[in-house]
Amino acid sequence: MLYTHIKDVVEKHFTDSCDVYRSFDAIDTDGTVNNLSSDIPTYAAVPCRMSFKSSDTAISGNAMYENEALTLVVYCSVEVDLLKGDRMVVTRDVDGSVVTYEGIVGRPDIFQCYQRVIFESGRKDYTRRRIFER
Repeated sequence: MLYTHIKDVVEKHFTDSCDVYRSFDAIDTDGTVNNLSSDIPTYAAVPCRMSFKSSDTAISGNAMYENEALTLVVYCSVEVDLLKGDRMVVTRDVDGSVVTYEGIVGRPDIFQCYQRVIFESGRKDYTRRRIFER
C-alpha cells in the first residue's frame, strides 16, 4: 500500500516521454550474424524524467570561466524492461518547443519505485558554460 503511494508520487514527476528501440541479431543464409536495429520502438511514449548531472571542469588559462560537463540521466518506471545498449529517444516540451535527445542506455539501476539509467549520447558537447563574478 505504501509502495503504491510512493510509486504514484514519483511517477507524477515523469513529465517527459521516451521511445526505446532494441537491437537484435539476425543470421544470414551464409551463417554470419548481423546486429540489426528496428525502426519500430520496443516501448513507445513511455513517461519518464530526464535530468542533467553536471561535473565542473575548469578552462585552462582563465579561472573566471568554468565548463560544466553534463551527463543525461533518465528516470522511468520499473515496468519498462530497459537493457544496456538500447537506443533511447527522450522528448521534452520546453516552453512550447519540443526538444529531443537521442542516445544509448547504460546499465539500469533498478529501485523499488523507479529505475535510473545514464544516457550515453554520441554528442560530447553537452556542456553548459558559466561565468563567475568576482
